Amino acid sequence: MRHPLPSRVPASLLGMFSVGLAVACGDPVAPRDIAGIYTLHRVDGDPLPAVLFTTEYVRVRVLADTLRLNANGTGLQISVWEGEPLVPGLPAEPPSRVASELRFESKGGRIEVSEICPPNANCAPPPYLVARAVAEGL
Repeated sequence: MRHPLPSRVPASLLGMFSVGLAVACGDPVAPRDIAGIYTLHRVDGDPLPAVLFTTEYVRVRVLADTLRLNANGTGLQISVWEGEPLVPGLPAEPPSRVASELRFESKGGRIEVSEICPPNANCAPPPYLVARAVAEGL
C-alpha cells in the first residue's frame, strides 16, 4: 500500500544530504564513485523536522530521510513523514515510514535518481531527484 502522502518530495524542497561514507572528489562518473549512505539534515535551510508543504487540509513534515546508493546504480530511500491536519475534526495520524527502491546515474556532473515504479503505481516521471556531489554530501 502506498503512503497517503505524496510518494516523492519535490526536488526543489530538498536540502542537504550529508554523506555517511566517502564521496569521490570532482565530477562523479560511475555509481561506485558516489555509493554511500546519505541522511537529510535540512530542507530549504530548515533543520529536521521540516515542513515540506502545506495545503488547505494538511501540513506535511519530513522527520527523517535516508538515501542508500549502491555501487551498481541501485539504492533505497527511506523517509519518515507526518501530516498535521489543518481542518477541525480531521484525525491526526502517526508518522509514516516509506521505503522506495531506486536507480541512479551520473550525467554531466548531476546525479539523477529515479524510483523503481511497481506495476500499476502512479510514480513521478524520472528523474524525481537531481543532486550534485559536494564536499559536505549531496
